[in-house]
Amino acid sequence: MNRVCLEKLLHRTAAPLHLRLWHPTITFRLLLNLSDNALAGEFPKVVKSLKNLSVVSLKSNYFLGSIPSGFQFVQVLDLSSNLFNGTLSLEFGGENLRYLNLSYKKLSGSVPLEFVKKILVNSTIDLSFNNLTGPIPQSIALLNQKTELFVGNANLCGKPLKKLCIIPSSLSTPPNVTDNVYQRVDGIYQRWERRLGGGGGGGGGLIHQQLWPLPLPL
Repeated sequence: MNRVCLEKLLHRTAAPLHLRLWHPTITFRLLLNLSDNALAGEFPKVVKSLKNLSVVSLKSNYFLGSIPSGFQFVQVLDLSSNLFNGTLSLEFGGENLRYLNLSYKKLSGSVPLEFVKKILVNSTIDLSFNNLTGPIPQSIALLNQKTELFVGNANLCGKPLKKLCIIPSSLSTPPNVTDNVYQRVDGIYQRWERRLGGGGGGGGGLIHQQLWPLPLPL
């Protein structure tokens, strides 16, 4: 069944297909490499249904649409440098993933905690060079990543990045009040107070910024 599906995929894409088979006992695993083939269109859904497919590399093509979800068997998935857009799926799956590369695309929105809920905590997850925004969820799978796997997302903040997430004040907040910045350091949350000074002439402009460490409330 797997061989038939892959042959249909090869016929439809008219591109080189590289398979590697090995069988330590009775089972076998498949490797699908369609990288750098200028392929276009939506992600071929048949790929997700192949139970023995452990490695998928479709990088450097022109696949578009939303990031596919429902991966249960794949261990290595590289979809980098394509035209995928939209947001990260809440039902992505990835129970067996060891390596996930979603870099250099047009993904937007936040990084939902549900996206990595099933991914192994020691997996590599590359989300660099997209348009992701907001705080990075406090998930062990994400906190274990290197900083460079999140760069290129100007409005992304929080660990493991060095950019702190600021809790914004209300637009109606008058001058000479405070807002708070929270930072998680070595498993302990620290709160910092930002004091805003009002501008001359009643304009309420920002004169200076100073940060003081304060204890978190019990």
